[in-house]
Amino acid sequence: TILYEDDIQQLRNIVKGTDLYIISDEVYEHLIYDGAPHLSMLRYPDLRERSFVCFSFGKVFHCTGWKLGYCIAPPAFTAEFRKVHQFNCFSCHTPSQAGITEFLKDRSAYLGLGEELQEKRDYFIELMKSTRFDLKRSAGSYFICASYERICDEEDKSFAIRVTREHGIAMIPVSAFYQGVNNDQIVRFCFAKRKETLERAVERLARL
Repeated sequence: TILYEDDIQQLRNIVKGTDLYIISDEVYEHLIYDGAPHLSMLRYPDLRERSFVCFSFGKVFHCTGWKLGYCIAPPAFTAEFRKVHQFNCFSCHTPSQAGITEFLKDRSAYLGLGEELQEKRDYFIELMKSTRFDLKRSAGSYFICASYERICDEEDKSFAIRVTREHGIAMIPVSAFYQGVNNDQIVRFCFAKRKETLERAVERLARL
C-alpha cells in the first residue's frame, strides 16, 4: 500500500502533542503507480522534525545485496543514529559507493522506474486472469498480493511451500508479516521479472 493525504492527517493527529518519533521506510519512493504522488515525511515540517526517513539505493538500482541506502533526519537525531549505525554497517565498501554516485548522475535511471514496473504489474494482472487467484491491485513496490480462496482452504504457509515444491513458483505467505495466528489465504508474488518468466510462472499457476 501507499500513503494518501488522509493517512498523513491521521498520523499527524496521532503524534501531535506527544514525544513519538517516526521511522519512515520510503525505499519504494520511485515505485508508485497510477499517477499517485510519493508522500514523504519530508514534505511536512511537523512530521519531518520528528522523523528518520530511510531510502535504499539497492531497491532503486536492483542491487539489494549491496546494502546501500541513506537516512535523512534532523541533526540531533543523526548524531544519535550514527552511534548505533557504526556498529551495524556492513558490505558498504568504497567501489560500490562510487558506482552508485555515477548512476545518480543519470536521473532517467531511476525516474522512469515506476513506469517500467507499472507495465510489468499490469501485464502480470492480465496474465493472472487465467488462474483462480484473485489479485489485490498493487499501488506501489514490485509485489502484489493474491487470494487463493477459490483454489483451496489450506493454511497460507503450507500452501506457499507446497506450490514452491510441486510447481516451482515461489511466493510469500502474508501471515509471515503478522504477529500471532493470521490466515487470510493471501500470498505475495514479485512481478519484477522478465515477461517470459511471468508467462511461464502463470502457466503453472493456472494448473492450480
